[in-house]
Amino acid sequence: MISPIALKNSFLFLSLVLVGCFYFGRTYDDIVQRPSHEWSSLDCEIIIKSASKDNLRDQNCPNIKVMATPYYPSVVTAIGRISQRKKSWVETEYQKQMDTIFKDLSGLYMEWETNRLVDPRGNYFRNFQQMDSLLFLLIFHNMSWPCNIPFLINPGGFGTTVPLAKSSDWPCYVPDISNLEQRIMLVNDKNKFIMPKYVWGRKRNQLTLEETLLVMFRLRNDTFHFLEGTNNMQLVIKGFETDITFDFPLEMMK
Repeated sequence: MISPIALKNSFLFLSLVLVGCFYFGRTYDDIVQRPSHEWSSLDCEIIIKSASKDNLRDQNCPNIKVMATPYYPSVVTAIGRISQRKKSWVETEYQKQMDTIFKDLSGLYMEWETNRLVDPRGNYFRNFQQMDSLLFLLIFHNMSWPCNIPFLINPGGFGTTVPLAKSSDWPCYVPDISNLEQRIMLVNDKNKFIMPKYVWGRKRNQLTLEETLLVMFRLRNDTFHFLEGTNNMQLVIKGFETDITFDFPLEMMK
């Protein structure tokens, strides 16, 4: 299976370098209309960046920054093409990898003869209600860690400096994330929410160093699809300085 680190590295690169990627004349909608074997590396990066959200510029939450990437079929395909180039997969190996990933992440299948996705009922993929589940990659950064205590020049110390305060008097914002799995939810247009089927990857009980999580949501049960009658879903993360909310328009869920 494709490592989430590949997507993480791509997203960080995009955040720093490709702010103006759309100036090249490529857009998400233009790219996804073409077969994926025609996508360039830049096309793949634009797809990932277009689908992703972050709060890097949110002044209401200055300490905790989150980057969220939904594993839409187009995003999964773009990650696969990036991995194919990096690992020199032949097309048959790429298809083998993608067959497993699509099935595990969304319940969809690829019909390689037509290069079209198919749902478990044998219908061509046309809208998000055919997806059984959806995975998110979440990357958490604590901008206040480590503590940066101001220093003053010691007038009697020949240019040496001394801290303005003791470490104990200058606390960092180090939130508890031991129950973070219970604070992440997906909300639909009807203000109904679902909790994750699983959250994987948390390493610590406090948010100091970067944390990378895989969050899976089950969208369908026997008689109900969570996104039916919905045009926009929200990923909500509670329990930090303020609730962190990302809007994901479902028109991009393809």
